[in-house]
Amino acid sequence: MTISCNIEHGIATCSFDCGKVNAFTRSDIQELETLIQKTDSLFPQTVRMMILESSKISPKGFPIFCAGADQKERVGWSNQKILDHLKYQRAVIHRLRESPVCVVSCVNGLALGLGTELCLASDFVMASEDSSFGFPEKTWGIIPGAGGYAWAHGWAPHPEKAQEYIESGKWFTREEAQWLGIVDIICDADDFNTEIQYLLDVLCAMTPEEQLLRKKTHHEKIDYKFYFDEEQNAYEQKLIAKKSNQNLV
Repeated sequence: MTISCNIEHGIATCSFDCGKVNAFTRSDIQELETLIQKTDSLFPQTVRMMILESSKISPKGFPIFCAGADQKERVGWSNQKILDHLKYQRAVIHRLRESPVCVVSCVNGLALGLGTELCLASDFVMASEDSSFGFPEKTWGIIPGAGGYAWAHGWAPHPEKAQEYIESGKWFTREEAQWLGIVDIICDADDFNTEIQYLLDVLCAMTPEEQLLRKKTHHEKIDYKFYFDEEQNAYEQKLIAKKSNQNLV
């Protein structure tokens, strides 16, 4: 997969080019990291906002925003290699929270696993009627490892329900995602550009310093390191249990 980036009128639009489920690879994470670094370096003179989007359609005909990390590439990896990769992946996604630019996810399709975690790291999330969210990691015998588990056990507004979705692996609607604090704006996909322009106008009415302060004030209330360490430990325990069960077979 490649991630294209177009910069125009103060907006860096990053489009995911993947029409498959569980296909976001380590190379894609590295590519995303490069794009984040690029947009950060262009703030505030050239870029004030970063858009994450996708217009890809799966072979079965449903739209995909980002439907999870590539689990197959990890086959044969040692537990330590998997854990090192998760730590890196989580750090890259967290860079969106730390970015000086305003990060907006425009979800028109499936946002599963890593896709939902990208939304959790965004400043604003818009969701169309075709959007769905969820953490299907249970299918693989693991837990969300790029911030999803940390969110559910840390700063989710309704932690019991958030944990229930993780433990069940069930998908949930944009309305449920809004209730959980993941989605900010529910609208038609055709209205995304109108909402984006409104947000950009609000940003441009602020000074860059005010924009930075707004993000800092929001995120400094959360001890991300504590919850990320907890997530890493919980994931390690899942890997140990999974390997132990395989040895019993």
